[in-house]
Amino acid sequence: MQNRSTIVRLASWLAGLAILGGAAGGLALDVTDPFTAGSAAWSSTAGWSLVEAADGSVVFRGDSQNDGFARNLQVALGSSWRIESDVVFRKYYADGQGRGVASIALFPGLGSGVQFLANINHRTNDAVELNVQWFDTSRALWLNSILTAWQPNRTSTYRIQLTRPAGSDRVSLVVSSPNGFTNRIQSSAIPADVLNRMGVFGLRVNSAQVAFDNVRVITPYQLPPAPRILQQPVARRVAVGAPVRMQVGAEPGVPLQYQWFRNGIRIRGATSSELVLDAALPVHQGDYTVEVSNGETTTLSNPALLTVLDARLGIAPGQHVGFPLQISAAVGLAYTLQESLDLRTWTDLANAVGTGNPVVLSVPVKPEGQQGYYRLVLP
Repeated sequence: MQNRSTIVRLASWLAGLAILGGAAGGLALDVTDPFTAGSAAWSSTAGWSLVEAADGSVVFRGDSQNDGFARNLQVALGSSWRIESDVVFRKYYADGQGRGVASIALFPGLGSGVQFLANINHRTNDAVELNVQWFDTSRALWLNSILTAWQPNRTSTYRIQLTRPAGSDRVSLVVSSPNGFTNRIQSSAIPADVLNRMGVFGLRVNSAQVAFDNVRVITPYQLPPAPRILQQPVARRVAVGAPVRMQVGAEPGVPLQYQWFRNGIRIRGATSSELVLDAALPVHQGDYTVEVSNGETTTLSNPALLTVLDARLGIAPGQHVGFPLQISAAVGLAYTLQESLDLRTWTDLANAVGTGNPVVLSVPVKPEGQQGYYRLVLP
């Protein structure tokens, strides 16, 4: 309890310095507000009950059937920031008491209207939509820069995190919940002048009763460095049906997330440092890469080519081969090299039995201008 109180006092002192300094974001702020200080640091519109005792703690609450806002009076946002809050939906009023919205809101100033919103649009039928909107003042129009589809989420408790890296024209939105739901999204480009004029942050409720707690603001905010890949995945050549293991090694001691791709397409469920295929098939052939993330920044590995060979001849399906032709046929496998001048009539040139070792096959030299076609025939 002593630690919690110290954080609140330090936050208030730092915020006061920011106001005296006069320049938004002129001093580094890392403010945690568990609302133990009551409503003194906040201004609100009608329809808000600023502070309530609930679940054994003091929380901030909006309770409105229309838009309600509360703005922080002390923290001035700079050109980069991170804003976080715990969000708990308590009651719903829209759509027959089945839907409500909770948001982080940004304003150019304390007296201005809201011009930027990061929304959790929650329904009681276990679905949630996330979106980020900014207001185009020249057209008097709200525009979406993030909009997700509805997805199942059987909870009403979330942690929301909105980040603008230094000088960026994009924001990232991360929403998670205790049941394992996590959605990480980066916005499309937003005009820099829109983001640059957002100097005040607040909280918004629409058609719901929502509890906000443990609000934290960091400004300016610096993204951590991207993970370093110490061991790149290695190219492999394997026979059809053989197991495959590919690994990536990244800087130790850092919690990391992984996502593997084949030919640039995400592989579902391949989210560890090791990729395992129980039995390689021709469809598995391709370039493999892995994206390594610390949750904020990512690094993409070098591509590693997986070649899947025909187990009997040591040739990849569809592979173009030239002469001299080297074959590594399985032990005891009989095969025939054939020739054709017209792709209709074929003549045997050589019969062989595999030894498991590479064997070089040659063909007769053709007269100048004559073309020949060759194929291997298996029993």
